[in-house]
Amino acid sequence: MSTAPKRPSNNPHGRPRLADDLRRTESTRADLTVAEKEHLRQQAELAGLSEAEFVRRRVLSHRIELPSRVIVDPGAVVAVNELVRQVQGIGNNYNQLLVSVHRGRNVDPSLAAIHDQIGDVLSRADAALRKLTGAA
Repeated sequence: MSTAPKRPSNNPHGRPRLADDLRRTESTRADLTVAEKEHLRQQAELAGLSEAEFVRRRVLSHRIELPSRVIVDPGAVVAVNELVRQVQGIGNNYNQLLVSVHRGRNVDPSLAAIHDQIGDVLSRADAALRKLTGAA
């Protein structure tokens, strides 16, 4: 036997009744294609709502907050990883040139070519990141 004190209730059979204007007693029906129903299910799931609550909020023009989910294109991840590898290589070569210059060696690399190479890689990195984040 439970010895927990009982809470006073207007309804001895469970939770208190809602006011008449808050009770959802009316319903409606909509015919959907299989694809539309699947889309509804997915959207409700993304919003963390039941299908009924999702439809109710949409119909009544209530704001629906979707959790922040980023869908990442695997190809864009591969491209960004490759660009990171290239930038690391360029940085290593550039560092070796600076060490040689500081040691007083005559270094005659084509600095313009290195500058262009860095600019090209940075442009591709920017494009890949835009694609990855959907800002393209």
